Amino acid sequence: RPDPLNLARMTHPAMLEMSCHHFDALFALLPRAKPIAITARGYKPSWSRYFANSMVDACIDLTGGIQVLYHCGFDARAACYELRVEGSKGVLRVRGEHMSTANFTYELAPAFGNFSNVDLEAQIPSASAWSLFMEQWRHWLEGGKEPSFSLRNNLRVFALLQAGIEAVERC
Repeated sequence: RPDPLNLARMTHPAMLEMSCHHFDALFALLPRAKPIAITARGYKPSWSRYFANSMVDACIDLTGGIQVLYHCGFDARAACYELRVEGSKGVLRVRGEHMSTANFTYELAPAFGNFSNVDLEAQIPSASAWSLFMEQWRHWLEGGKEPSFSLRNNLRVFALLQAGIEAVERC
């Protein structure tokens, strides 16, 4: 986001506007994981047009021995989005321009092997996100299971976000 617009004067623009979505996606990938600790550093590059720290680097510890190396910000010099998930059986690498633009490249590598492209998009149902959201919402209102996007189910996102902001302020 090279043009700050309404985020220009925010104290923690990257954490408040971007990390909340990333943390939500992280917990969608790891539904049983809970945050244990976060250490974080915020900074503002010399070319930044933001008032405060527009970039964040963090180390996040989750239950189950999960370690997350996290980097986000609004002052990257090129449009980029990258997610890398390493596990005992291999690595998934996702690259694109923006997390809300559906033009990703997916690559898988078995443990100690080489990356090769894979078409994960073909495995995703073609229903719109809004129709899925509304279907879950209606189901819950009719007495069904509480949806994953409820406030109660997102308390760990808010807890991690608040802890990250506090960590940046202590740094």
